[in-house]
Amino acid sequence: MTGARSIQQIIKNSMSALPLETVENFPPYWQFGGEVSFLVKGDLRMGLHYNMASTGGKLHYGDYSGEISSIQLIHRSLVGVSARTESRINRKGLSFEVGIVAGINSTTMDLLSKIDLHDIHTSEQTESFKNNSLSLLPEIGLKQYLGPLVLKAFVGGEYTFDAKVKPDPSSDGYLADASNKPINFSWNSLRTGVGVGFSF
Repeated sequence: MTGARSIQQIIKNSMSALPLETVENFPPYWQFGGEVSFLVKGDLRMGLHYNMASTGGKLHYGDYSGEISSIQLIHRSLVGVSARTESRINRKGLSFEVGIVAGINSTTMDLLSKIDLHDIHTSEQTESFKNNSLSLLPEIGLKQYLGPLVLKAFVGGEYTFDAKVKPDPSSDGYLADASNKPINFSWNSLRTGVGVGFSF
């Protein structure tokens, strides 16, 4: 999440008078998804794909007088189309699969800022930023057919095409770093996972 880390650094720089500590820095995240696909021709299957993921970051400082924190929560939903082909390895239902998903990412970052001066004053503020971008998710994997039940293990990656982060999707304004370069939410990563499905 390079864009999210850039935003976190901007927040840290804007409060340089305080020694803010990075508590969370957008660690690796679980992803959950589903797909419905249909046999088109030969071994080629095409379908509709959905994926969701979340991660986050946190800055914090506290002393005897109070504490200040900034929490950055990121959620994404991806809707796309998939294309897959597979080759049977043996007669026991084991197959090798190659596939790719092309989809639209809808990403939201919620910034939760809190200042707590002990026994004096507490202030909380929430801001949201959004962006939509195109992602490609190639993968390879193994599938085991057990009657109608299908077990799958795969490795792959994700590449996100740049898209500006805006306070409002219809706004012309966007977030930029100190050099005025647009900040983008990047989901670029290597992925591995398992799945369970049914074949009809």
